[in-house]
Amino acid sequence: RKYPNFTGKFVREMNDWTDGDVEIYMYSNGFLKPNRSDKGKKPKIPLVVHYEKLGLPDGSSQAEVRQAFRRLALQYHPDKNPKDPETAAQKFRIINEANAALQAAFAENGGG
Repeated sequence: RKYPNFTGKFVREMNDWTDGDVEIYMYSNGFLKPNRSDKGKKPKIPLVVHYEKLGLPDGSSQAEVRQAFRRLALQYHPDKNPKDPETAAQKFRIINEANAALQAAFAENGGG
């Protein structure tokens, strides 16, 4: 581990931070958080785009999202695609990001 003495909390907003922001937060033991200004912040991708990446219609349930993610994860996992692991890894990253965004939205809205 790079920061074995880290006793701070891992907070959800860390997903939106740059690698440098995370480094500073970890180095400061959770004391220094990045500036919360909106400049440089990525625009939020509409949820419908994430549903499309998983091949689902907008408004699908949390169970449907999980099922689609698992099916696609098995299909595109780099270990399952030895002939083209780079393309598989790229597709796997895309579906993983879509699943993470949708699961976060379900958590914010009290499940799905």
